[in-house]
Amino acid sequence: MSKKLKKQICKLLCLIMPVILIGAFIGGSIYWRPKFFRGTRSAEIWTPLDVFAMGDHASLSMEDGEFRILQLSDTQLSHQLRVNRDCFALIRKLVDETNPHLIILMGDNASTAFNGWLIRQLVRVLDDIGIPYAPVLGNHCGEGWWDHERVGEMFERGEH
Repeated sequence: MSKKLKKQICKLLCLIMPVILIGAFIGGSIYWRPKFFRGTRSAEIWTPLDVFAMGDHASLSMEDGEFRILQLSDTQLSHQLRVNRDCFALIRKLVDETNPHLIILMGDNASTAFNGWLIRQLVRVLDDIGIPYAPVLGNHCGEGWWDHERVGEMFERGEH
C-alpha cells in the first residue's frame, strides 16, 4: 500500500469516526439511559378499580359561559431549531387568535434524541402563555434520551 493511499485512508477515518461515535452515543443512549434521563413511574395512574371523584381533580371555571380548547397535535419538535422556533411562534399566534381556556397537546410533542431539552422549551413557552395545558405523551415523546416518565415529570413541573 502506498504512502499516499495510507494518508487518504487515515483522513477518511478521521472524518468518519467522530460521526460513528456520536451516532453510537445518541443511538445507544436511547436504549440505555443513564439514571438522570429516566423518570419514576407516576403513582397517579388510573385503573378501572379506582373510584373517580370530580373533587379530587383540578378544574377550570368559566366566566363567559364558553369553554374553548386549543388542540395541538404532533408538534414533532426536533433538532431543526428554525422549525421549532416557527412552531413556538405558531402556538403563540393560535393562542392569540382563539383565546382558549385550555391547551391540549395530543402527543408526539418531540421526536429526537434531544427530547428533554425540547420538552423543557415547550413547557417554558406554554408557561409564558399562562393558559392551563394538558399533555398527552405519544410514542415519539420517549424515544430520545428522556423516557416517557421523565418527560411526564417535566410537564408536571410546569406552572400551568
